[in-house]
Amino acid sequence: SSGSGGEGTGPQLQDIIEKQQDLGKQLKEQMGKNMKGEGQENTDEGEHSKLFEIYKQQEEIRRNLERILKENDEHLNDLNQDYDELEKDILNNDINQNSLNTLNKLNQKMLNLKESLNEKGERNERESKTSMRDFDNQSPKNNIEIKDYFNSIEILDRHSLPLRPNLKQRVNTYFND
Repeated sequence: SSGSGGEGTGPQLQDIIEKQQDLGKQLKEQMGKNMKGEGQENTDEGEHSKLFEIYKQQEEIRRNLERILKENDEHLNDLNQDYDELEKDILNNDINQNSLNTLNKLNQKMLNLKESLNEKGERNERESKTSMRDFDNQSPKNNIEIKDYFNSIEILDRHSLPLRPNLKQRVNTYFND
């Protein structure tokens, strides 16, 4: 898929947004299980391992997002608090409506970031094209080529062209009148 921001290796922003949304679905499922189980005492080992997998995926998403932001000279400051809160909820098996709200805020901020990076990329592209138009620097031919060119013209000036007598007469008439 076509991400924005950075052409380096690793997932692009669009991939990260999609992974974050998939993770949101997993968290909703987990929250449903927690509601049925009514609390942490009833969670079994399988659910704990599922939560830990979700946590690891969330950490990976966060690292990839940080990498993309660094590549684009952006900062994660306002996202950090939301990520910390969400990761804490996942680790404590305390996934509730607040967790989902935090996740929705993260998704919205990432979509805004994607749009902002796209606009920034378009602006840079437009500026660079303008610069290329303004500074179309064609280097002059080297001196030897220029001298050769003028010498060839001078030779033509010195030698009369081999013309038939009637054309020669017309040329003389043209230049002498």
